[in-house]
Amino acid sequence: MARIRYIKPGIMTNEDLCELGPFAYILFTGLWMLADREGRLEDRPKRIKAEAMPLWESVCWKDVDSLLSGLAERGFIQRYSIGEIPYIQITKWRKHQNPHARESASTIPPPTVNGHAATTSEEASPRQCQDTTFNSTSPVGNGEWVMGNGSSSSGDSDDPFEDEIPPTPIPQEPKHSPPVAVSPSPPKPKPVARASTPTPSKHKAEDVETVRASLEQLAAAQHMPPPDAALVRSVLDAAGGASGDQIHQTLVELWKRNKFKAMYSWGFVPLVVGQVFRAA
Repeated sequence: MARIRYIKPGIMTNEDLCELGPFAYILFTGLWMLADREGRLEDRPKRIKAEAMPLWESVCWKDVDSLLSGLAERGFIQRYSIGEIPYIQITKWRKHQNPHARESASTIPPPTVNGHAATTSEEASPRQCQDTTFNSTSPVGNGEWVMGNGSSSSGDSDDPFEDEIPPTPIPQEPKHSPPVAVSPSPPKPKPVARASTPTPSKHKAEDVETVRASLEQLAAAQHMPPPDAALVRSVLDAAGGASGDQIHQTLVELWKRNKFKAMYSWGFVPLVVGQVFRAA
């Protein structure tokens, strides 16, 4: 059964993969869909042909077997056997995939080295964001944003924010009735201009500055445009009176839990912050 997987744009310009030809490109993409949550599947070329390339009549299962050998030689996959059963391990699975917490556990044993389960360097090393820098004068701690791309280092956990936030309904424009003739009314006298009095902010200045700095760091981590004053106020309003430090810690925790991975608009942030503090 195929799963939902992430396919990153870099696969289209990978020279090693492209040198193997278009069928290898298609087959390798299909392996991502067929592999279990640990990037493993049975090494059965006939079945892989039927599931990954069912409509390519010019490709037979023997061609698939040869393509798998080419992918193994270039290091994209590892073909191995446990007893009499052959398996495939996608070598950089953990670098590119983040399976859903509810996906079934793998039933396929991992590759072994000297009788012990192999551990690749990418599994042993934490993933960190290499191209994100922050302002050292920020009022919030820079050391908290350490997990690259909003990925959590804690593995599966009881996450109260597991379900996606439903999209905000788009208001429908009212239907316009035919214009009705209205008799002109006499002009009203213009009001005397008065000096406007600025409305005092209901949020403390230090909370505003802390949330602004926290959002700027989130913008750098997610490659988003800098937040404006209206967004800062919206986040503070959504938090229902929480302090700037509490909001900052919440944003950091949500980012580490990978909740902002698919964020394309700042409008998502007040929604998720409001959910967190309403549930608290």
